[in-house]
Amino acid sequence: MTVIPSELVHKILDYHAADSRSLKACSLVCREWVFRSRSHLFETCSLWPSKILGFCDLLQSPNCTLIPHVRTIRDLKHYGPQDYYSFNKIAADLGRLPNVRELEMTLTAIYRPEEIVPFLRAAFSRVTRITFTFAWQRLPLVSIICLFPALQELHIRGAGTPKDTPADAVPPQDLRSVTLSDQSVGPILAWLDAMDHLPKVHSLKLPHLHRSDVPIVCAALQRLAGSLHHLEFAVDALTVLDLSLHPNLRTLHISDASWAYCDTNQMIPLMTKLVAPALEHLTLELDLGLTVYQSLNWAALDAFLSSAGFPLPTEGYLQMQDT
Repeated sequence: MTVIPSELVHKILDYHAADSRSLKACSLVCREWVFRSRSHLFETCSLWPSKILGFCDLLQSPNCTLIPHVRTIRDLKHYGPQDYYSFNKIAADLGRLPNVRELEMTLTAIYRPEEIVPFLRAAFSRVTRITFTFAWQRLPLVSIICLFPALQELHIRGAGTPKDTPADAVPPQDLRSVTLSDQSVGPILAWLDAMDHLPKVHSLKLPHLHRSDVPIVCAALQRLAGSLHHLEFAVDALTVLDLSLHPNLRTLHISDASWAYCDTNQMIPLMTKLVAPALEHLTLELDLGLTVYQSLNWAALDAFLSSAGFPLPTEGYLQMQDT
């Protein structure tokens, strides 16, 4: 009988990770294929409000086999007080999922924050990656972030404005990666700076900057300095950022913004400040369909990126995207 090496089996199943039909077929091949097939099938669970109580019943079933496989909870939405009952009912069961490390949650309104705090603590104490989307204008965002002691990667989306930061709010000690929204960039960076946490941050993604946020962002980047390994920002921020502060960058992603009203040739002298011997990936995400880029000095940019002073390793790349 032919025996397929386990490494090859894993490669096959991982290749079909996004194809539920193929994974179901693979799980029927033999007993050894079942566990990894289920790990992909049940890796992500979407908890729409209408599904929460049904998911709770499933987890409580003695025949439930998905508990060790769930690693990501998505589409968890909190619209207001009407959600407290279902959240509190499922909190203990979600806390029994030992391998959940990622949470994506939408917070539209919190009328009684004290009602949701016990739920988040009980259900997601081991989460390391969180994506918050919020529209409520006075969300106690910092207090909520502090509820996750294992948090390493934070993504904030939405147009809501964080509420005033408590003086005793200490960031999760392992928080290393931060992606910020338009309204959260100033308050969150100021908080991390005040708590002397910025030197621990290795990855930062900035939104399009408002003028009022520029001093806070510049001060934060000076504190980050050589500790920053991954940086992403809109191209118009080049006029206020100093890339020479970050010699240990490994990834730099510059995306397009409203440059139709700017002198694009500022881009070249500002980028030439970059001295990052460890840089592995540089992405310029530019809308090449804009006429404004016709005046860009592409030859100067090419010469800079090709020079000996810009030592891209062999695995590095320059990606131009026509958006």
